[in-house]
Amino acid sequence: MGNLAKYFWKLVVSALVTFGVVTFIFADGVNFSNDTQATDSPTVTVDSLEDGVYEGVGQGFGGDVAVEVTVEGGAITNVEVVEHGETEGISDPALEQIPEEIVEKNGTDVAVVSGASSTSNGIIEAVNNALGTGGGTEGVAANPADMEDGTYTATVDGHNGPLTVDVTIEVGAITDVTVVEHEESAGIADPALEDVPAAIVEANGTDVDTVSGATVTSEAIIQAVNAALVVDTADSGAGVVVTESAAEESDASGESTEGSEESDASDASEATGAVTTTDTTYEDGTHTATVDGHNGELTVEVTVEDGVITAVDVTEHEESEGIADPALEEVPAAIVEANGTDVDTVSGATVTSEAIIAAVNEALGADAAAVVATEDEADEESDSEESASDEASEESESEESASAEEDSDESTSSEDDEDKADETELKDGEYTGTAKGHNGDLTVEVKVKDGKITDVEVTEHKESEGIADPALEEVPAAIVEANGTDVDTVSGATVTSEAIIEAVEEALKTIETSDDEAEYEDGKFEATVDGHNGPLTVEVLVEDGKITAIKLIAQEETEGIADAALEDVPKEIIKANSTDIETVSGATVTSEAIIEAVEKALKK
Repeated sequence: MGNLAKYFWKLVVSALVTFGVVTFIFADGVNFSNDTQATDSPTVTVDSLEDGVYEGVGQGFGGDVAVEVTVEGGAITNVEVVEHGETEGISDPALEQIPEEIVEKNGTDVAVVSGASSTSNGIIEAVNNALGTGGGTEGVAANPADMEDGTYTATVDGHNGPLTVDVTIEVGAITDVTVVEHEESAGIADPALEDVPAAIVEANGTDVDTVSGATVTSEAIIQAVNAALVVDTADSGAGVVVTESAAEESDASGESTEGSEESDASDASEATGAVTTTDTTYEDGTHTATVDGHNGELTVEVTVEDGVITAVDVTEHEESEGIADPALEEVPAAIVEANGTDVDTVSGATVTSEAIIAAVNEALGADAAAVVATEDEADEESDSEESASDEASEESESEESASAEEDSDESTSSEDDEDKADETELKDGEYTGTAKGHNGDLTVEVKVKDGKITDVEVTEHKESEGIADPALEEVPAAIVEANGTDVDTVSGATVTSEAIIEAVEEALKTIETSDDEAEYEDGKFEATVDGHNGPLTVEVLVEDGKITAIKLIAQEETEGIADAALEDVPKEIIKANSTDIETVSGATVTSEAIIEAVEKALKK
């Protein structure tokens, strides 16, 4: 019995030893010290980074790890893992502890978590990439306005491999972003490859939305542009390439280029009537003005302290609740930040935005001596007319103020006249239009009442759920607010936005000819003509003097080839209430036969 017990314990000990050896050999990332460091990724310093939320992607154990890093006051205040494919349970300690450690140490020089080293390193890499140190590029993201003209290039890791962008800077603005190389999935990544670069150009920066369904590709493009615009403090930036022609042009032009840029900016400012000069100061006090908004009068109160705009309040307005809210909040804040009215309008609330800007311009120009001449202007006046400099300055300012007010009034009056002209062209009724969307035809129904567009509804579409939703909601609302199609597209859903706009324009085209529309005798009429392959018979229904239905009773046209004409031509005739329409390409004979048959029927 004793020998049996000894044998049993020998087996137990042998098993434990074997288990320990196997575990030691095969365990992933088992470390026996808490001092293990992530050695593959460079660490970051955030002292010089602007406040904001930065996004980055790293490689974890189960795939990409995406993070959002919040920087406030030169310090990392939050790190959040927003997307990952790590193993539940095993990776949890790293997902919890590494972000906390990075915040605590205000950098990525932290220890990996034992047993989850791959996940730890993935988070660290993602944070480094978010803050601009991925791929060996060290420095801080530059403001495009401070960069020389040229093309800057950077490469980062996309979803399936390297992704390279070219970023073009002209006169202090991003004018083009091109993804020149990538290995992203065809189809799935296409919306991001198309919409994100366009959004970055429009925003003149990378504070843009990602495309739903292609988040990783979107973030890679944003990260690559950030990397391209990183200025290295040592030797002009690793991974950043300035085109030779741009650099030579910049060196050759020197100060003259700067003068040209200032001249261009000045011309743009004069053209818009906006108060844009950073040297401009205003008379302290509260200045008020009222202009016409979208639905009625809009009044602003502009507060100036120490020559600087410190507050803009919209004290009264009749704008549409909900639709106009973004403009009422964002435009005043932007004017204060810019210390002038050279600011962007809010997409979907353009008319309200422009009304606020016009009101502030009027407020700063209507009060006597509200705008004080700059030091350069004062010096020039002093040199030319020393004996009466104060009087001349006041007269000049008064004339400029009166001129600005007159220009503003004329501009507002002109816009009002245009709006009224548009309104008189709109005839009450319901109109339908169709245009080509991202995935197929998109149809809208436009309602006009009392000469104004009161509703735009997308009745049919095949757009991608989720990605297209913002455009399907916001663009129709913006068209209603603007009472026209001069509205902005939605970033990330540009193609859908443009399709809605085009469809509405198609619908409104029927209004242009409504006064000249023919009146037909009510009834049901039938006629037969020769088609491509034989007789073609139509039945036309007229109600209240308009063609309301066309039915093809008999036809022998070629199946497939003639289908488009058989379907589209009757619809177009009904829409135009006329046979003066275009034929369908590839089915011309069938198209002309339908048109001829309808004309023949209407003559009976």
